[in-house]
Amino acid sequence: MPTWARCAATAGALTTAGNTFHTNSEEKPGTWPAIEAHGACDTTFTSNQVFRWDSATVRHRNSPVLGAGCRNWMVKDNVFRQHAERAIVYDEKAGHIVKDNLGE
Repeated sequence: MPTWARCAATAGALTTAGNTFHTNSEEKPGTWPAIEAHGACDTTFTSNQVFRWDSATVRHRNSPVLGAGCRNWMVKDNVFRQHAERAIVYDEKAGHIVKDNLGE
């Protein structure tokens, strides 16, 4: 399973800004998220774009998945494209701020 960020809650703030993430999961389309994080806290994820090169035939399941142990993320001003299910998956009670993201 692809995993983007693994860090302890005590590791401090993490910022990911201005990146392009493109997926290439042709074996099992729609099975894996493009980005999955676990245990990452106080993270800013902004001005990124997530997409699939060959969107006509293959899509990732979700763009970012903020999994177990993720707390207090700010997810803002990103572009999430070519996902098979919800663009962003996160626990609404985990203190995340999710705003102004574009998706299809």
